[in-house]
Amino acid sequence: MNTIPTDVLLFIIREELRNRSFFNTLLQVGIEDSWYRSDFSPLIMRFTGLEINFENDFKYYDAIMDKYSEAIEPGDRSLEEAAVAALQELNRQSPSLYH
Repeated sequence: MNTIPTDVLLFIIREELRNRSFFNTLLQVGIEDSWYRSDFSPLIMRFTGLEINFENDFKYYDAIMDKYSEAIEPGDRSLEEAAVAALQELNRQSPSLYH
């Protein structure tokens, strides 16, 4: 079983949320997606027990990440709270694979 420390997983989730928020803002002003965009979904899904190859798991993951990326506001506290809430919600559906 693969494990990852919680603080590392939260760091990755924070970066994914920050990234999604930034590129969603660019999209709103007419700038399309870019190959510069990082995608941490395979890592996050793997360490929360979701299967990236299962469409339902990916839709579940994507909806949660979109929900929390839209909720963040400038400032680290908002981002940290969103990352913790996203991880808690991801873990409601999947087994805990981190410690």
